[in-house]
Amino acid sequence: MTINYIVQADVVDITVDTPKVEDTFLVDTNVWYWLAYSRASQSARPPAYSQTFNYPSYTNTALGAGARIFQSGLSLAELTHLIEKAEREIYEVENGQIGTKEYRHNLPDERARMFTEVQTAYGFVTILVEPLTVTIRRAHALTPH
Repeated sequence: MTINYIVQADVVDITVDTPKVEDTFLVDTNVWYWLAYSRASQSARPPAYSQTFNYPSYTNTALGAGARIFQSGLSLAELTHLIEKAEREIYEVENGQIGTKEYRHNLPDERARMFTEVQTAYGFVTILVEPLTVTIRRAHALTPH
């Protein structure tokens, strides 16, 4: 069955849009990953042009224009996960495969490096933009149609 998404937002093409002071944006985790994580381009998957050029350029232009930009605490949790995963992948290039739990708990120097990366990324995001309060509620029971 095809998923039918209902988007309740204005989606803009960042390659042609020019942000204005009256604009408001909720920035996605992937944008924060490429903007705030210093070792993002060293992870197992090489970045796309949009990730290393379009995302930072548009976000910086929006900030410069005085647009309101929000981040979600949920995105910060996801950002932590992405950074930890990338740090483990970078470690594995030189040291071989390692399980996530073993990486997380048995390598204090690596854990400290990962913590510093997360702390730096959080600082970058939380200083630049406003937090968006998100309320998570219990979903209504789904009934088949």
